[in-house]
Amino acid sequence: MLKRTVISIIMLLLVVAVLVFRDWLFIPVMVVFCAVCNWEIHKAFRSAGYRVQPWTPLILGILMAPAVWFKGPAGGLLLYMVMTELSLILLFFRNETCDFRDALAVIFLMFYPNMGYMVYMLIHTTAPGALGTFALGIALFDAGVTDIFAFLGGKAFGRTKLAPVISPNKTVEGSLCGLVGGIAGAVLYWYFLKLLGSDPGINILQVLGLGLICSLMGQLGDLLASFVKRSTGVKDFGRILGPQGGLLDRMDSSLMTVVGVYAVLVFMIR
Repeated sequence: MLKRTVISIIMLLLVVAVLVFRDWLFIPVMVVFCAVCNWEIHKAFRSAGYRVQPWTPLILGILMAPAVWFKGPAGGLLLYMVMTELSLILLFFRNETCDFRDALAVIFLMFYPNMGYMVYMLIHTTAPGALGTFALGIALFDAGVTDIFAFLGGKAFGRTKLAPVISPNKTVEGSLCGLVGGIAGAVLYWYFLKLLGSDPGINILQVLGLGLICSLMGQLGDLLASFVKRSTGVKDFGRILGPQGGLLDRMDSSLMTVVGVYAVLVFMIR
């Protein structure tokens, strides 16, 4: 319990540092996080017998942030397409016996988790200042808040299974508590930034909408990761965070949450 608490505090301090010193710390942290998450999920697929190799997803993860930084969305998308095609070519020529499931696994591994980190970079480059810091922070924090409230709500009130095949412990009641917690967390985070004089320039209705979308997308991201782990037969993606598993085990919800945040920025706020 003590080790888990210490790791949680360290991760929280790291996220705060990334947001406070965003101009020079954000990109290096995103590169490291993306590379580690790619390596972890690759190991899970290899352990399940899929004929996938780590190098193209790893290279994509390392180059994604610089590509978006220098060339914007077009740079990130072009890099993604080139590396995906290269991955499929390597699959076809390096394996005498490969089937369609291996090709689908390669395509999935190029998409996830890289697209989530690409969206983080898009927010970082297109939403500077207080709004960008708020958007990045809510994508990182609100996923965790939703998880905590969903867990506590499920323990206290859980009766109806949400997705028994994918994640038997998740309940509808816990999910609803997660929604409430996610919305409340978004409002509190917004109000806290305003008190610090870092007003993101959005109103309470937009914050409520962001909180709802973050919570919904975060829970979908958690279910997706649970589905992948169940399909590949692993309990955790890694052990880099000790009892909390791998880095991807902690980032899975936020990689989906950030997509919802970016959609709100593009269609409702920006």
